[in-house]
Amino acid sequence: MKLTVAIIGAGRQGLSAAYDFAKLRSVGRVVLADRDAARLDAARARLEKLLDSRGDADGVGGETRVVDVGDARSLQNAMEGAMAVLSSVPYNYGPAVCAAAVTAGAHVADLGGNLEVSKRIHELGGAARARHVVVAPDCGLMPGLGNSIAGAAIQQLEAAGGRGIAVEIRCGGLPRAPRNALNYELVFSFDGLINEYDGESVVIRNGNITKDSTLEDCVEFMHPKLGRLESATTSGGTSTAPETWNGRVQSYIYKTVRYPGHFAFFRILKNLGMFGAEHREKLRALLEPALAVDAPDDLVLLRVDATAGNGESVSHEILDYKDPATGFTAMERMTAMPAVAVLELALEGRLDAGNIYIERDLPFDDYFARLARRGLIEKHL
Repeated sequence: MKLTVAIIGAGRQGLSAAYDFAKLRSVGRVVLADRDAARLDAARARLEKLLDSRGDADGVGGETRVVDVGDARSLQNAMEGAMAVLSSVPYNYGPAVCAAAVTAGAHVADLGGNLEVSKRIHELGGAARARHVVVAPDCGLMPGLGNSIAGAAIQQLEAAGGRGIAVEIRCGGLPRAPRNALNYELVFSFDGLINEYDGESVVIRNGNITKDSTLEDCVEFMHPKLGRLESATTSGGTSTAPETWNGRVQSYIYKTVRYPGHFAFFRILKNLGMFGAEHREKLRALLEPALAVDAPDDLVLLRVDATAGNGESVSHEILDYKDPATGFTAMERMTAMPAVAVLELALEGRLDAGNIYIERDLPFDDYFARLARRGLIEKHL
């Protein structure tokens, strides 16, 4: 019997996840749910066209359901019959979606992006164990895949006797050919971008958990393929990893990557208080039209370096580009595919029921092998 999966949120990452789910042999029906009926119609039409033209999922059924993510009954209706649910909604709605999925007896993964929200989702662990399902926050790119790679590297170095481990993660979604003064194009929601640039970055420095201001510690570096880039502190990327590795690593730092000059502009906006709720809509009206493009041609760079005090090190780099065959951007692929892989593991009984920490609790070899089959990472990772 083939499974039904539900995706709550039919935006960029949700649609990419729907396509990835539809290619799994175990899945017979993909349900897309969103509050916007027009977005649902467009998403379903694109999904069906892709599947028909590429022959990737013969016989897979699909349907759309309008959902009010603020209403528990509406969420339950959208998830009816699903064995797995992906929360692909703005981060503040994640706890409600995950709670509804656990109540419905479905495994659920959330894309993450906000530490306090992820902690609320982890609180569902007891209810998830009682329902024999998995609840997994932070399953996207960052937080998500980058922290899993870092976790595997830490475990590898520890197994070899390494101590005093220092971890640095750098990640960014960039336009291949910048078309505006900010050298940036939106590849996820505007609110998600400002959420990253606001607040504080939770890290480990000198063996202690600390909080860095966002958009600081900006450093330029040269990439052999991409040229000059810069990285700076942003919020949300480390999520629960500093608490997980506290006492076991000397440092755990995350920075977002952009083209040079980008962070200086947004640092001015932050210092002027423009990220606050009272100014957010004005900022959106000013910036979103300039940063949003209909068909972004992007790339994603993810780099993880882990070095032990004895000099032993593990480094991994992923450089992904928009898929010309499907039209899915690099950000859509690298956010959706890791989350689908986690739910695939849950559906196959490879994860313990309850809440899981993406940086620690995955069977990493199996997880990475699934991403390698999707062409997202190299086989040797």
